[in-house]
Amino acid sequence: MKQILGKFPDRHGIVRMIDSFQFRSYFFIVFELLEINLYRYIKDPTFTGMKKENLRQIATQMLHGLSHLKKIGIIHCDLKPENIMFTDSTRSTVKIVDFGSACTDYKQGF
Repeated sequence: MKQILGKFPDRHGIVRMIDSFQFRSYFFIVFELLEINLYRYIKDPTFTGMKKENLRQIATQMLHGLSHLKKIGIIHCDLKPENIMFTDSTRSTVKIVDFGSACTDYKQGF
């Protein structure tokens, strides 16, 4: 997990891990508190669309995060609107979350 997050996850639009601990035979990870995911935001009955500039800003942040994951050899494997979360109520900054299905990138020779 620390490989994904790196030293500065906020810089790359990746969720920040705050702590981790083991209790009995279970491993727990504590993440930063985020706002609402992109799916719930779009499905809200009061949703009236998004300005082109806001959409461009969100897409740019997501691509920056995915580019970082590619550099460190991680494939998310479950990227969907539910796994893109807004950081606060301003709905201007997003982070990629849920690396439960993530795997490492490796090359096979043919």
